[in-house]
Amino acid sequence: MGVKGKILAGPSAGVIRLRGKSAACRGAGPARSPLLPDDAIRAINDANDVFPFDFTQSPARASMTISLPIFQGLGRQRQIEAARVQEEDLQLQIREQELALRADLQAGLAAVRAGYQAALLEARNREVAADQLRLAQERYEVGSASFLDLVEAETTLAEAERARLAAIYVYHDALASLEALVGAPLRQMETEPQ
Repeated sequence: MGVKGKILAGPSAGVIRLRGKSAACRGAGPARSPLLPDDAIRAINDANDVFPFDFTQSPARASMTISLPIFQGLGRQRQIEAARVQEEDLQLQIREQELALRADLQAGLAAVRAGYQAALLEARNREVAADQLRLAQERYEVGSASFLDLVEAETTLAEAERARLAAIYVYHDALASLEALVGAPLRQMETEPQ
């Protein structure tokens, strides 16, 4: 299909055909049309020689952009200030965690010491109760103490033993909590003789 065929098949040809049909409808033939087919083709070609149908090659070009951060407004200063505030917040959070850890360590250490002292005290109380029971048994055998005094000494010994065991449990519980806080065992393992 040649250039004429493409033009006649294109959208502009539809306009020409419509003009011809409207003229025929009015009773005038194609000869009376203001534009003859050759004139129409020439008019369409002339209309297409202008922008946007006039395609010309663009010359090759190159561009380079240089950016100098001479003035970036207050955005850079705001970013620097925000980073400084964030760093200060992180340092304060670290300090807060260190203080909390120190307080927990001191409280845990105090609990272990108190538990140890309480276990020693209850062990001493048990020894005293055992001595009282021994004395009550001797007095009962001699007849200077009643059976009730003997039972009371046995009850005191049982309560002292229970209190000693409770104090030992509190000590080991406090020590286990401190080991969990520190993250390492604090008790020295005893090696068994071979």
